[in-house]
Amino acid sequence: MLIKDDQVFCAPYFEAESENSGDMSCKRGRPKGTYNVDLKLDKHKNEIIKYRKLGVSKASIAKIIGCHPASVDYWLERRYPELNNRRKVS
Repeated sequence: MLIKDDQVFCAPYFEAESENSGDMSCKRGRPKGTYNVDLKLDKHKNEIIKYRKLGVSKASIAKIIGCHPASVDYWLERRYPELNNRRKVS
């Protein structure tokens, strides 16, 4: 494809957006992603809740499940903030 000096190059998926919106400029950068509804630890939900209520640490739960401790922390932060504390939950 040859481009003249006065033409602006746009990726194909940006060209469709520009044609539809009537805007001749290109959007730059990476396209926005989608928000994940299902997290990978949702399938271990019952185990995580059971162990957290028993006072098991997040690092130990991560070893049992087989994932990184930060994943357990992030999952608890999003799904069950009340279980994401450092004390034993009663």
